[in-house]
Amino acid sequence: MKKFLRVFLIFIGVFFLASCGSKIETKTFVGSPQDGIDSTLTYTYQGDKVLTQTAKNIVSYDKLGITKEEAKTALEPVSKQYEDIKGLDYKLTYEDKQAIEKLTINYEKLDYDKAKKVDGIQIDGDSSKGISMKKSQELVESQGYTEQK
Repeated sequence: MKKFLRVFLIFIGVFFLASCGSKIETKTFVGSPQDGIDSTLTYTYQGDKVLTQTAKNIVSYDKLGITKEEAKTALEPVSKQYEDIKGLDYKLTYEDKQAIEKLTINYEKLDYDKAKKVDGIQIDGDSSKGISMKKSQELVESQGYTEQK
């Protein structure tokens, strides 16, 4: 009986620790990858595994020295790449002074083979193991982004 109780308590302890480690968290980074573009990257992750990533880019026509029409001409072909790829949700809106681009990647549903062919999406390593939050943070910080707390 004591042996059974000990095994049961160990099982409960392991289950409790595993459930504590499975908390879903969010990290947000801000930066300007190019003059005239303000970018916010938001990661939702569990442990070290990224579940979703959202990139919101605000493109200032004035700072880039272009008109709204020139922005449409330049960005429309880019936006077409994101169509019909499972796990990608892309939206591009044009306002009077800026364009707002929003891309959400659901790594749990993503068609990695198709996504790798899209300009601007960089997937390194073995994607079958998931995307590492630690490596993602190192990458974006090396590109000049800072964590927003």
